[in-house]
Amino acid sequence: MHNKGAISALAVMSGGSEEVAKNIAMQIASMRPSYISQADVPADVLAHEEEVQRKIIAEDPKLQGKPEKMIAGILKGKVSKHFQDECLLDQEFFLDSKKKVNQYLKENGASVAEFIRFQVGEGIEKKEEDFAAEVAAQMAAAK
Repeated sequence: MHNKGAISALAVMSGGSEEVAKNIAMQIASMRPSYISQADVPADVLAHEEEVQRKIIAEDPKLQGKPEKMIAGILKGKVSKHFQDECLLDQEFFLDSKKKVNQYLKENGASVAEFIRFQVGEGIEKKEEDFAAEVAAQMAAAK
């Protein structure tokens, strides 16, 4: 739990120590990963990001006329870079920015099976109200 319980993170791990588990939970709480690794990214999310990057590449004048094989490599690199921040194992480790989380886990003989992060208020949808329409409806009802 962090920030007086406003943010909580739970990591299911194998190996490592209590300190390693606490550090990984703090990483999850602070860096908000969505997936453990890029292999865990759903196919539809991956396809969407590939399409976004493909459009960006197509509009880049520096990349016009480049061989298709080169464009494919650039696309793969851009998609991978996008997911680095969203994948726990690819993130910079918050206690040592020279390491990735994956390296920290290997050094400590640990792995993450799954995790979950909660934040107070997250997922609550605000009711959208049209005040003008509400007043007009009340005026019409009063007549």
